[in-house]
Amino acid sequence: MITINGKKITYKEGKTVLETARDAGIYIPSLCTHQELEPFGACRLCIVKIEGMQGFPTSCTTVVRDGMVIITEDEELQKVRRNVLEMLLSEHPNTCIVCKDKSECEECHFGPTKAGRVTGCNFCPNKEICEVREVADYLGLEDVRLLFEYKNLPLERDDPFFDRDYNLCILCGRCVRVCQDIRGRGTLAFTQRSHRTKISTAFDKLHLDSECGFCGACVDVCPTGALSARGSKWYGDADSCTDSACLLCSVGCTFSFESKWNRVMAAIPRRDGSTGGQACSRGRFCIPQLLNGSDRLKQPMIRKNGKLIPVNWDEAMTYVAEKLKKFTNDKIGIIASPSLTNESAYTLQKFARVALHTNNIDVPTSDFTSPIMKTIVASSSAISNEGKIKNLEKAKWIIVLGRRIFLPSSALNPSIYRAKKKGAKIILIDNETKAKAPRNVDVNLKLGVIQTLNLFYGIIYKLFNANPNLVKDCVNYGAFVKSVKNMDKNKLGKDISKQVEKITKIIENSKGCIIFDQGALRCSNPEAIVNAIMNILILSGNPDGVIPYYDGGNDQGICDMGATHQYLPGYTMISDSASIKKFEKLWGTTLPKKGKNYREMLDGGVKALYLTEAVPEKKLRNIEFLILQDIYPSKIMDKADVVLPACAFTEESGTVTSLERRVQKITQAVEGPGLAKPDWKIICDLAKKMGTKGFDYKSHQHIFREIKETVPFISSEGIWSFKDKPPRLFPFTIEEKINELPSTPPRYHYRGADIVERVDDFRIQIEKGGA
Repeated sequence: MITINGKKITYKEGKTVLETARDAGIYIPSLCTHQELEPFGACRLCIVKIEGMQGFPTSCTTVVRDGMVIITEDEELQKVRRNVLEMLLSEHPNTCIVCKDKSECEECHFGPTKAGRVTGCNFCPNKEICEVREVADYLGLEDVRLLFEYKNLPLERDDPFFDRDYNLCILCGRCVRVCQDIRGRGTLAFTQRSHRTKISTAFDKLHLDSECGFCGACVDVCPTGALSARGSKWYGDADSCTDSACLLCSVGCTFSFESKWNRVMAAIPRRDGSTGGQACSRGRFCIPQLLNGSDRLKQPMIRKNGKLIPVNWDEAMTYVAEKLKKFTNDKIGIIASPSLTNESAYTLQKFARVALHTNNIDVPTSDFTSPIMKTIVASSSAISNEGKIKNLEKAKWIIVLGRRIFLPSSALNPSIYRAKKKGAKIILIDNETKAKAPRNVDVNLKLGVIQTLNLFYGIIYKLFNANPNLVKDCVNYGAFVKSVKNMDKNKLGKDISKQVEKITKIIENSKGCIIFDQGALRCSNPEAIVNAIMNILILSGNPDGVIPYYDGGNDQGICDMGATHQYLPGYTMISDSASIKKFEKLWGTTLPKKGKNYREMLDGGVKALYLTEAVPEKKLRNIEFLILQDIYPSKIMDKADVVLPACAFTEESGTVTSLERRVQKITQAVEGPGLAKPDWKIICDLAKKMGTKGFDYKSHQHIFREIKETVPFISSEGIWSFKDKPPRLFPFTIEEKINELPSTPPRYHYRGADIVERVDDFRIQIEKGGA
């Protein structure tokens, strides 16, 4: 127990005086402290009095001890604080802060006044969130006795996404520390000395030339207007703020979407999300420009006399229903976008199987997602109730397949860096022989797919023989042991054998994770790689350490919902006659037993195609009837017979599933443009127009309740849950012949929207290799 201002307070061991006071609702001013950063003690505003201690210790650096008697506010403390703040404001525009008429002035200014340079609060885009103003009001500062000297530093606007006006900088060091200590980049530093001290990059280079990832972390911690997001700085107060998840990649970062005039204006990372408030440049800065385009699809269109003509929804649905009835079931195909919500994906696959009586449904990424899902679900005890991204920070070793995960703006980088600071060994495996190892990597192995598999098989052999009893209760134990005994170690080669010894010493008997992107699975049998990864994790005692890094925002959820030709919801094999009876009873129909995959459909396997995002135009030569359901026009609209406008993820509610297999809520922030509808509503309307029962859903919650009935490992929002199910080992053979496929560039799409094409600043970042 401690005493603060005469009040008895309970405290948590290890917390500072500042943290304890704030937990108790007691305000102590501070400008250098931030909840994500280590104590710094630079601004000297958080000074307190502590009985038995000399002077005025800083509360942010003083750890609480039992029996402390603390005073946070008296006239002596306030006077010292005012003096400190006056010195800070001697180099920060301060006339508005201390103006006696500021309350009357602010009644006439409802938002910031756009200006070339900020010379007062009413010209500052960060006026409403400025912490300097908050501290000045708390201290009752009425005058700055020191002569104000404007630094007259040049405004920095040559880099993408955010502007820098270091004339407003108070040198709190937050931006430097978040870049170095949280993101692990070190792009920013204090340069020069004394009065000339400023924040900058090495040699004052552009951020583009300084390995900046433009994650926006520095902008988010800045207490003044020195750093501001260019795309949203002049809109003033938001009309509303909606908490939701991002769908521009599979990490599942959560944001507060600020909206005004029914448009999303800004995306602010939430600190209670899986990445702890850290994001990438796409999520932090690109969403408004990406989704607010004036050319968004707003009306259904039907091709008449060679031209797409706007029509109402009823006419469009009637036309599509009549056209689809002219094709046999095996000649109709559906492509599910990896950016659909779980509810839309579930409804789409149900529409395919119940209304169209076809299994010709797949995702563009199914070559890679299907084997991942199959392996992970087969080894279902690997799914724990812990967040997988948080596991990274606890890891003693991390194996990364594919260097894209180390790109400067990656939202996974901070977690990897935290693990590195705690002593974790970082191992990168890729086949880019000319590329230098990214920072923070301890071991960089330049290996192709076949060499990587041999390395994994060697590690599996060593780990199993070191402790065979660890996995004796696993499913497939006998077959797995047989494959280990039949393995010829001599086929590994000397170089691989050396690496096996090196890596095994690092990972055995310690906590670890394996992250891999889709590029790491570019081979004729990606399932072999995923199986080997799971074997290593189970043998090393880390069955929950698998983290697949997908390009699509909801690749995981799409497959969970059964929007593939192989599986029904919950990974029930479509060919398993006994298991599918549950679905036949629920849906009231007989289900087809075979289907075509993505490639087979686009290579002439179907004549009618229903797309929920654009695909390569050249693949559509043999299609006789094409439906495009998307958010933006695309090149394939020239071939489309029907165009249906869909809502983006900020315009609908539902759930998605992140790469850590966490079911997350997305919440509607704004209305869709024109007549655009959520995908699940479009699908339900079409099914009802075709006379199909079972599509009378009233809301996305209604659909989710049915999902929980059909997908056994989803019981609510949150991490997948399995109970009392032992992990599965996967037999292997080193003689297996696997062909390596050409690598493909990263996918920077959301539905039919190409982020590179639609966001100029992101294109500039890509050209510099920093996305």
